[in-house]
Amino acid sequence: MKKYLISGITAAAALAFSPTLLAAQPGAYLGAGVGVYTLDIDDIDYDDSAALLRGFGGFRLNDNWAIEADYQRFSEAEDDFLGVDAELDFEGYGISVRPIIPLGNLIDLYGKIGWTWYDAEASAGGFAIDDSGDDFTWGGGVDFHLGDLLTLRGEVSRIEVEDTDLNLVSAAVLLRF
Repeated sequence: MKKYLISGITAAAALAFSPTLLAAQPGAYLGAGVGVYTLDIDDIDYDDSAALLRGFGGFRLNDNWAIEADYQRFSEAEDDFLGVDAELDFEGYGISVRPIIPLGNLIDLYGKIGWTWYDAEASAGGFAIDDSGDDFTWGGGVDFHLGDLLTLRGEVSRIEVEDTDLNLVSAAVLLRF
């Protein structure tokens, strides 16, 4: 009897931690993350990086495709430009499609192609500009699945806003449903 009990517990434990069960399954997910961003402004030597917060939700359609909506809040970036203090405040939300390449059951590589709508406020030397618009965004990253519900994500992406590019690097945690 003791032999069967130990065998049963061992089999249940092996099945519970099976890589097949850890693989991402189609379905909804929500996540949040932190990161940093840098600005690359055409024809201007503006060099600063600042923190960003992001929240996102999506739906994995199958092993190779997902759609995702996100919100990103960028902390204020500050720099000195020709002796004048300059500040930029930015937030945006977007939608993207994510082509996915599973590498086994625990790791996925993915691309990100989408569109971002943004609101930006810039000020320098007592002048202020408010701008809003929408532009192309793209990037890629890696997902590490830590069970049926939890995934760690690392991502690099870029939002191309007219003459300014925002380069983002972030880490996030997502919960799958």
